[in-house]
Amino acid sequence: MKDEKGQLIQVGTTLLAWDPQGRRIAVIRSGKSVIYVYNKGGALLHELAIKSVLDNKRPGAQVASLAWSPDGFKIAAKAGRTIRVFKTSK
Repeated sequence: MKDEKGQLIQVGTTLLAWDPQGRRIAVIRSGKSVIYVYNKGGALLHELAIKSVLDNKRPGAQVASLAWSPDGFKIAAKAGRTIRVFKTSK
């Protein structure tokens, strides 16, 4: 899978979550403040800024989990005690 610049994504502390239909994958790379959504072929579909997800009371907090809604229209990201839900197109 490649990032927005065509570079291969290195899996390390990257979070991945497949949508319920298995057609798209949400990716957050360590230290980044963006959720990247790719299709199965590796094409970038969405970039969702997640700066506001981070718990302002805990500097340096990182997104610890990602989850898709059952209908595949939303992605939830959690950092500390904060959860933010993003809408996506199907």
